[in-house]
Amino acid sequence: METSDITHNGTVIFCDGRRIQVKITVGDACAHCAGQAGCKLMNATERVVEAGLERNAPSFSVGEQVLVRMRAGNGFKAVFYAYLLPVIMLMSCVIVMFSLHCNEGATALAAIGAVVLYYLLFYLFRRRINRKFSFKIEKLAE
Repeated sequence: METSDITHNGTVIFCDGRRIQVKITVGDACAHCAGQAGCKLMNATERVVEAGLERNAPSFSVGEQVLVRMRAGNGFKAVFYAYLLPVIMLMSCVIVMFSLHCNEGATALAAIGAVVLYYLLFYLFRRRINRKFSFKIEKLAE
C-alpha cells in the first residue's frame, strides 16, 4: 500500500465478473478533514463505488468484505473538475463580459450559461472522465 492511497473497507453488493459495486461506510476520517465544510457527501454515511475487474482479478462474491483503494491525487483532481474549474470559468466569463462593456444582466446570463455548458459537457464526457478515477478492489487478509 502506498502512503498516498485512500482506503476504505466495504461490502460487495454486485459482481458480474467484469465490474463490481462496493458499498463503503464513511468513518471518522471525515471529521478531521479540512474540506468537510464544502463536501456535499459529508452527511452521507454510505456510498457505492464501482470498479472494473481485470481479467486475472480474484473472484468476489456478494456480501464479501473488501478493501477499496484510490490514489489521494484523484480526490484533488475530482474537486478541481467538480468545483474549481467551473468557478474559474464563471469568473473568466464575468471578466471578459465586463471588459467588453456588456450590461450586468447579459454578463450574469453569459456566466450562468458558461457554467451550464460546462456541466453539460461534463455529463456528456462522463465515461471518459470516469476512466481517470479508478478504484482498486482487494480482498481483505484473513
